[in-house]
Amino acid sequence: MSGNTFKKQITLSKRWRSILFLLCVGIFLTDISYSFVQHYNEPLDGDMGESVLPLDYIKPLYQDPTGVKMLVSGEPHAAPNRFFSHYLMYGTYRSLPFFIQNFTDPIHSLYYSNAICKTAMQILLVLLLSAIVCCGFHLKKLKFAFSCLFFSALMQTCGFTRCIGLIDPSITYSFFFALPLIFLIFYLLPFIFREFYNKKMIRNGVVEVVYSVSFLFLTCFSGSINPAVAVVAILVLLIRYFHNYFLNVSLSLIKAIRNMPSHYYRFLLPLGLLSLYSLYLGTYNTMWQDTSVSLSERYALLPQGFLRMFITYSGGFGILFLLCVINYLVIRFSNPEKGRETRSMFLWILCFSVIYIVLLPFGGYRPYRPYIIRYDTIMPISCLLIFYYVYSSIFLLRQNDFRLSRKIIYGVWTAVVVLFFFLKDTPRTYRNNLEIAALREIQASPSNTVVLKGTPTSIISWKKPENEAESEVAGRLLKLWKVTNTKKRFYFPPQNQ
Repeated sequence: MSGNTFKKQITLSKRWRSILFLLCVGIFLTDISYSFVQHYNEPLDGDMGESVLPLDYIKPLYQDPTGVKMLVSGEPHAAPNRFFSHYLMYGTYRSLPFFIQNFTDPIHSLYYSNAICKTAMQILLVLLLSAIVCCGFHLKKLKFAFSCLFFSALMQTCGFTRCIGLIDPSITYSFFFALPLIFLIFYLLPFIFREFYNKKMIRNGVVEVVYSVSFLFLTCFSGSINPAVAVVAILVLLIRYFHNYFLNVSLSLIKAIRNMPSHYYRFLLPLGLLSLYSLYLGTYNTMWQDTSVSLSERYALLPQGFLRMFITYSGGFGILFLLCVINYLVIRFSNPEKGRETRSMFLWILCFSVIYIVLLPFGGYRPYRPYIIRYDTIMPISCLLIFYYVYSSIFLLRQNDFRLSRKIIYGVWTAVVVLFFFLKDTPRTYRNNLEIAALREIQASPSNTVVLKGTPTSIISWKKPENEAESEVAGRLLKLWKVTNTKKRFYFPPQNQ
């Protein structure tokens, strides 16, 4: 082969990579824009006032972010380990809607605020997970662009959101589940790079300390799920470490402890201690202290919840799990040596999932989660399965040992899966049109008590207001956001009148 021909082939290869890169970026940006529209069309939820006003029972939390005052005084209060989720929502919705009102009216500013927040969380999750797959934020590389596209397809906004969704339709739930998960991934990112890629993410010691401490507190004081996830993750990582050490080095427990890498102590020890403290604080929570369902009864509910996750909502969780199993088996029978680490990753994810689910009943019972297991409580498992499917798929697509025919078949199969998830994420637009119509009716009314004439719907609440008292919190929020000039109460008359 002549030098000119070789150069021509290299140039052609680079050209095709550039085309594929631009195609991936274009589809990804289109999907994010599509998600923004979906997020915009979700109605406002009934828990917003709790953090934004805030309500009286939340105010003590704002004066006691770490729960120390509560422990000293012995007087428990609501949400003692959830400060950052509450306060970040407080800060966001006391500033962002007013900024957006420079460009649109007060009513639409609320829905734009929701869309901006949830879309930002979605982008952050995609970038963080892609960085783990690609060992860095390699924004200009095809692998990173394809990873972002893949994660974006699986990160359902409307389609499978009630079984594998990472961004909740409710903005409040997004602040309490998706955002804390982002904090946890940020905190563990340097550990992951060091442990699995032998790469130091932050080289400056001072910067690393500031980074770690910041995300450590954000992680441990942003909800009840995060500390539990952190403790189980640490347990699984330690089991994995000792298993590998005993298998490959020595059966001596003392040697294993002495030879444990320093990053285990630097990252996992502080996370474990502060997470245990956070879980302890959670036992003082004055909200939802429902003891009517015993621990044994909660365990009896687990199988039903687990089964419902696999078969309800079009079987989204079951489909995702099946795709992971298929990739595991393909790797096992196609290249057992090179795929050993990728296969073991799936087994450790299953280990995490089993321990996490077994511990879930200790989190208490909630009437709105009658079977303990629900899409939000198992969001960490969904995230890990989504991650594994993308990671293992990219591993298989990049295998040089695959025959060309097999590579084409698997490539077509992967494209079909991505397309399936894209198409499954149905629009569900205009879900908030009744609420917007009601808000306009309230805004236009000269009365401070409005009997609404439109189609009954929820209005910044979980149910339709049927009397004046049920609109108290929503009325205060509307005045705060300048939708109304005065605090108004409103309700829908009974249907038989």
